[in-house]
Amino acid sequence: MKKSLIKIIAVLLSLLLLTGCGRDYAHNAVPGLGQPIQKKASGQINFELNGYNVCISKLYSYDITALVLSTHDYNGFSMDGKLAPKDLALGWGKVAEINDKYDFHWHQSHRWYSWKLDSWDEANAIGGTRVVDLNSANNHIIPADENVRTLVKTIKPGECVHLKGYLINLDASKPDGTNWHWHSSTTREDTGGGACELFYVESVEWK
Repeated sequence: MKKSLIKIIAVLLSLLLLTGCGRDYAHNAVPGLGQPIQKKASGQINFELNGYNVCISKLYSYDITALVLSTHDYNGFSMDGKLAPKDLALGWGKVAEINDKYDFHWHQSHRWYSWKLDSWDEANAIGGTRVVDLNSANNHIIPADENVRTLVKTIKPGECVHLKGYLINLDASKPDGTNWHWHSSTTREDTGGGACELFYVESVEWK
């Protein structure tokens, strides 16, 4: 009887978590969010996937509390989809603070994120496009385990999340010489191709 009760409670807790019970989806803006914390790291994680020998190299530990601006899910048919089932466009600093005052028209597709305002006057009012570039980023989320994967899949725009893990380089090879690489940006100051963070996430919390 006790075992059955424990199982029922565990199932109910899982359902509450996955439906977002107790989480506030109403964040249009969150003031006071500082820059992501990044510290030099080392170490590797090795495993096999889709016939590849995969090596994850830790570049920096990464600790970020941010407003979720947009999300995009990817299927598990491709190599990148199996590794990173979700991208998160995250904002902090000025972007998270004023997100409720302007419609940034956040958009994600094909592992890219973009935004636009309705006028240059709006861009000038917030300090120019560089302010947005420095205070937001697209993150390819690689969950460290199945529990983290489950949590990541429930993250929604408008939430404030605290994520911890590593910025990584990922290199994969097959015995026939086929190679596949996916490397992270390590600065918030870049834009364009290669500017996204490849984020190996070990913990997820809602703020």
